[in-house]
Amino acid sequence: MRRRLVSRLIDANPVVGEQLNGNGHRDQGLRCGRTMEEVTMRGRTLGLLMGLASVTTVAVAQTPQQTVQARQANFKAIGKATKAVMDETRKPSPDLGIVRANAAQLVTLSSQLPRWFPKGTGPEAGVKTGAKPDIWAKPAEFRTAAVNFNRAARALNAAATKGDGTATAAAARALGGTCKGCHDSFRAKDD
Repeated sequence: MRRRLVSRLIDANPVVGEQLNGNGHRDQGLRCGRTMEEVTMRGRTLGLLMGLASVTTVAVAQTPQQTVQARQANFKAIGKATKAVMDETRKPSPDLGIVRANAAQLVTLSSQLPRWFPKGTGPEAGVKTGAKPDIWAKPAEFRTAAVNFNRAARALNAAATKGDGTATAAAARALGGTCKGCHDSFRAKDD
């Protein structure tokens, strides 16, 4: 890893580059008296700056419509993963690898769920959404529902990881119950 980083720095940095050694062969040498630690530190600094730039890009405010669209896309991913889990656990011999992969996705998505509902992205934004105003009117209850969903997703993932088909099926049913509970309270009925 360190050699690849140094090699990239040598190729990209005018201070560091190829030099011919006394035999006319190319050496990956350091110019201007730079030490390997200095080159490595430059690489780390460059990586840190690139990382901060990407975080800054993500932190740019979205319009309510963009936020709702992203939220809906995330819920579609949750629905797809949940369906895959439910379909697999109903089989006589479920493939727990499929369940594990989808459960891991559910754990990740469910941990992010409360952040998908910033103020100003409900029905008052004028964007079509199934989110009820109760999400913002009762934030503690909504957060509890989201935490319950995350706990159920983690329990499903743990059961599937252990390879216990019976416990995995039970955890999948419990996960479905947390979905229903949240939908009943915080999602508007489809017309």
